[in-house]
Amino acid sequence: MRSSASDGARGRGLRRGTRVRLGLLLLLVAAGLVAQEPGMTRALMTDTDRLTTVVSTRPDFPSPTPTPAE
Repeated sequence: MRSSASDGARGRGLRRGTRVRLGLLLLLVAAGLVAQEPGMTRALMTDTDRLTTVVSTRPDFPSPTPTPAE
C-alpha cells in the first residue's frame, strides 16, 4: 500500500520539529528546577521604638450576688 508524503516514514523516529520542541521543554524544566533553589530571607530593622505596656486587674473582686430561685 502506498503512503502519502504527509505520512511519516516507518522506522524513521521522531521528526526534527518534535526533537526541537522536546529539547526546549527539557531546557524549561531544567531552568525551573534551578530557579527553585531557596534563597536567604532577612528582615532589616532600621528603627526601634520602645513601648511600655501595663496590664492590671482589680485587687479585689466583688462576690457574686445569688440569683433568686424560682
